[in-house]
Amino acid sequence: MFRALVLISVAALAAPASAQIVTDRPDLTESTEAAAGVQIETGLVVERSQEVTDVTAPQALVRIGLAPGVEARLGLPDYRVLDLGGADRGGFTDPSVGGKAELGALAGWDVAAIAEVSLPLGDDAFSGSASPLALLIAGRDLDVFSLGTQAELRWDRDADRVDVGGTFVVGAAFT
Repeated sequence: MFRALVLISVAALAAPASAQIVTDRPDLTESTEAAAGVQIETGLVVERSQEVTDVTAPQALVRIGLAPGVEARLGLPDYRVLDLGGADRGGFTDPSVGGKAELGALAGWDVAAIAEVSLPLGDDAFSGSASPLALLIAGRDLDVFSLGTQAELRWDRDADRVDVGGTFVVGAAFT
C-alpha cells in the first residue's frame, strides 16, 4: 500500500499543472468536473454531539483523469476515532473505488454522475459489506457565487435498505 501511495504521489508531481484545480474534498458536495490528471485530496472531519466525538482523517481521495470528462476514483481508508464519553474506539474504515463522468449542461447547470463501491477491508468496528453508491451532481456559477447540489443513493447491504440523501452548497470566491 505504501509503495502504491508513493507511486501515485510521484505521478501527481510529474503531471502537468492546470490553471485551476477543482476539488471534491473536504466539503460534502462533489464538483461536476472530472480531474484532468492525477489529483490527491484530503480533509479532516470532526463531528460532535452531546455524548460522542467522531474524528475521521485523512479523508483521502485519489482522482485520476482517464479521458476528458472521465475520472477514476480511489477513496483511501480513513482512520476514525470515536470518543464515547471516555471510552475511545478507533480503527480503519473501508476504502472505495469508482468513477465520475461529466454529463454536460442542462438548463444552465453542469451535470455529472459518480458511481462507486466501498470495499469491506476496514477494521470490524468500522467496516461493512460492499455498498454501492450513485450520485447525481449539478453545479452552477453565478458571478461571485457558485451553487452545488447532489442527490445520493446508497445501498446499505448490511441493513438491506437503500439510503437516499442530498446536499446543497453555496460558495463565494474571495480572490
